[in-house]
Amino acid sequence: MKIVVALNNKLIMDELVSTYKDKVYEHDIYDKENVIKYLEENKDNNQILVTKDTLDGILDRRLYIKAIKNICPNIKIIYIVEKLDMEYKQFLFANEVINIIEGEVIDVDNIKETIDTNRFIVYKNQEKNESINNFKKESIAICGTSGAGKSVVASLIAKELAKNLNKSVALLDMNVNNPSIDIINNLEVNTNVLGQIVEDVDKYSILNKKLNTYLLKDAENKKLSYMTNSFNEFEIKNKKYSKYYDFVINKLNSEFDLSIIDLPSIPFLDVVNYSLINASKILFVINPNYISVRQAAKQLNILTNLYNIDNSKIGLVINKVTKNSLDNLQIRTLLKGYKIVLNLNYDKNVEALINGEFDIINLKNNFNKVYNFLEIDIRKIYLQNANMIRKFLMKEKLSKISSI
Repeated sequence: MKIVVALNNKLIMDELVSTYKDKVYEHDIYDKENVIKYLEENKDNNQILVTKDTLDGILDRRLYIKAIKNICPNIKIIYIVEKLDMEYKQFLFANEVINIIEGEVIDVDNIKETIDTNRFIVYKNQEKNESINNFKKESIAICGTSGAGKSVVASLIAKELAKNLNKSVALLDMNVNNPSIDIINNLEVNTNVLGQIVEDVDKYSILNKKLNTYLLKDAENKKLSYMTNSFNEFEIKNKKYSKYYDFVINKLNSEFDLSIIDLPSIPFLDVVNYSLINASKILFVINPNYISVRQAAKQLNILTNLYNIDNSKIGLVINKVTKNSLDNLQIRTLLKGYKIVLNLNYDKNVEALINGEFDIINLKNNFNKVYNFLEIDIRKIYLQNANMIRKFLMKEKLSKISSI
């Protein structure tokens, strides 16, 4: 792989050479015409071109992209633009320029991140928007041992957060081995929201839409939305849907306050690797028995050693607790270095929930440790919501008095 820099920026060039050594072409090409000349002499698609739309030259920015793609149709372009409106974005996507960094200041760390990751879309606006009341957006991955009840736990937690935080929550079914979010949450069975999104991304018809227009709303709480899927592992591997994860997950993270990703138990799938590395927090679900704990020890070892995930990012959820289960002390002894953030008792009504007899099961367990683990100040949110209700009621009262 050769990295070709065309930014006319010595500081960026020196930093990239320092990091990637002889992989970087020796000259920072200073204008568009010389970029075209270089590519005509080096027609190799196994190159990464780092360039910007304001580079000097006679060619306008659209002809510049078309000329590059005409010579090297499959070259990876990391394209830096000062301002990206919808029309320009549509043009770039249509010409398969999908690694875009927006901002007036060129950030070398963004460039390096884009070089080092094989992402389908990298779109970064260097001005970071803070959400209302400084609420920290979270992406929470739910994984765990086989049969531990990950999808049920993911659904219960999503409902709990949407209800108590009064924030928008998206629950993504990325469990390609056994997708079941639709069944557990009494949604239309065999819907494939993810499949529709993927299809529209390929058609570029998604650009003017928000992803939340695709998602299914919860019957009880409109703050909660679901992304279902009916893909199977064969389709994921052979149609290479892994290239869409970055687009889907990042776009949902920008539209929702909280994204919860239900993952399969196989740790080596691309979707698991990508989601765990990029998640803010990971909730690892196990059952309180020696078989599940032994499986957990192996999987957690993969997460921390192979994927380099810090164990402080992982919280344990103990599901299906009975009187004969291992207690928390025993589990902490066997899985040293991990915090238990939630214990869920075995509930026979889960079967009724899955079979559609109940719409929801209320969590009777103490959820405070989960909020602490997610770094959510639940008391502050309760006070903010209470103040909002108080102000609303006062306004209504004054309105009635004035109308008398």
